Amino acid sequence: MSEQQTPSTTNLPPQDNDILIIDDAVIEKIAGVVTRSIDGILDMKGSLMSGFASSLGAVSKSSKGITASVDGAAASIEIKAILEYGASAPLIFDKVKNEVRREVRDMTGLDVRDINFRVVDVMTREEFERDSKKAAQQAQQ
Repeated sequence: MSEQQTPSTTNLPPQDNDILIIDDAVIEKIAGVVTRSIDGILDMKGSLMSGFASSLGAVSKSSKGITASVDGAAASIEIKAILEYGASAPLIFDKVKNEVRREVRDMTGLDVRDINFRVVDVMTREEFERDSKKAAQQAQQ
């Protein structure tokens, strides 16, 4: 009787070509979700093109105002934010840096090389809500 042999995986060479790739858009989304959760940040500011792409569904709202670039095992991130009037930009920046770096590292294993945080506007909460409501009404027309 012939003995049937099954292939053994222990004799296979190690797979040294395995690679994990994280797209820039993933880093943008993580940074956007984290940044939006921080008190004192009213919204993120995207470019005219990102607003157009967002309306077509090409850009998610969570990554609006964020651009990221992954290079090897590190990422660079730029954040454009609208702050609530009276909030401390340096304190918010410190919180953004710490939380974004931690979350990106935990979720992707990537280090964040640098974060550029650009304050593009300050508004009172009432002003922001009024402008948001007006923009939503214009978008429906």
